[in-house]
Amino acid sequence: MKNSRTPLLSALAIGFALASISLSSPQTEAQGTSLEAHADILIQHDVPMKTRDGVTLYADIYRPKSSDKFPVILMRTPYDKSVNWAVSPVYKMVPARYVVIIQDVRGRYTSEGEWYPFRHEQADGSILSNGLPRFPIPMAKSA
Repeated sequence: MKNSRTPLLSALAIGFALASISLSSPQTEAQGTSLEAHADILIQHDVPMKTRDGVTLYADIYRPKSSDKFPVILMRTPYDKSVNWAVSPVYKMVPARYVVIIQDVRGRYTSEGEWYPFRHEQADGSILSNGLPRFPIPMAKSA
């Protein structure tokens, strides 16, 4: 007897493969313009942020090359802030005039401390969003 889940699993596998292919390329809609678009992005790696209990968390900040203020998109991840799937959307968000901050959560990758899933997320996330004016870039409030 043939397994009825096989076509569904095959379709899901193909869908994930196609999604990862499209996410892995940070090029803009018009091919050949990606280099010019990337030239207008400032990147700051491993910007530190201290938590209330003294643990240092690190974020990468991507922003347009401009002194204007922009809305901010915050992304916090336990899966490494520098991996392609986390960074590739930046190349569409920043040209659309957003600042993107991607932070490793406590105890994961570049951030210090011990990682306990969901234990420190609310406190650490609120410190980051409330502390945006202290970051070394001109920003509007978070989106």
